[in-house]
Amino acid sequence: MRSLTLDPGSAIILRGDKGRSTLVHVIKGTLTSHPQDMPEVVLHAGDGYAGIEDSECLLENTGSEPAEFIWLPVYRYTP
Repeated sequence: MRSLTLDPGSAIILRGDKGRSTLVHVIKGTLTSHPQDMPEVVLHAGDGYAGIEDSECLLENTGSEPAEFIWLPVYRYTP
């Protein structure tokens, strides 16, 4: 799990690797998610986003204050 902060106007690309998807939870601020081959989604504090494996998502701070969020890669359990 990683806690990250993006300044207003900043962006980051999150990648879901083969065999794992990703979760994003916004703690503070406003982020716009631009998932690959899907419509964009605006996320506010308390909102979350689940990305699928083998995909990319551009996450952009479209608000006026720093945006804090948690990024968590999710591993598939195979017994």
